Amino acid sequence: MNGIRVLSEGTFDGLLELEELDMKNNPVIGTGLPKGIFDYLPRLRRLQISGYITGDSKLSSYGNLRNLRDIVITPDAFKMPNGLAKLEKIKVIYFAFCSNFNNLTQFMLESFNKTNIEELNIFMCSVKTIENGTFNGFASLITLNFARNRDLDVNYVIDAL
Repeated sequence: MNGIRVLSEGTFDGLLELEELDMKNNPVIGTGLPKGIFDYLPRLRRLQISGYITGDSKLSSYGNLRNLRDIVITPDAFKMPNGLAKLEKIKVIYFAFCSNFNNLTQFMLESFNKTNIEELNIFMCSVKTIENGTFNGFASLITLNFARNRDLDVNYVIDAL
């Protein structure tokens, strides 16, 4: 953890070839990102973020993320960020080490409904139960990974599908 809380406008300017940006374990998302921070990252394909993501954080409003394909979210205090549904090319989502995912519900993932998500990874998130119908909006889903959720009963996964 670097403890980065604020990024200045233009921080990533000139990084035209950057394809992967790892900002996990820094409380900057939702608190210190200027609008358009990603405008000059036209090749960005993978974004890793964590911590302090709030419902008010609209990643799509932070700039040019239209080519983003993978997003890795490793939150501490978790509320699903709005605006991800507008990122049409996202195919892969990783949720990792999210301790407050105990009861996975439709509401928690509704921002992703009717998207083209092909792979959803919920890794080490302490999932115990999954509400029926949680994945109804994921028509393009090919891979669903619940690795290392040791308290999850497989019957919840089957019922949710």
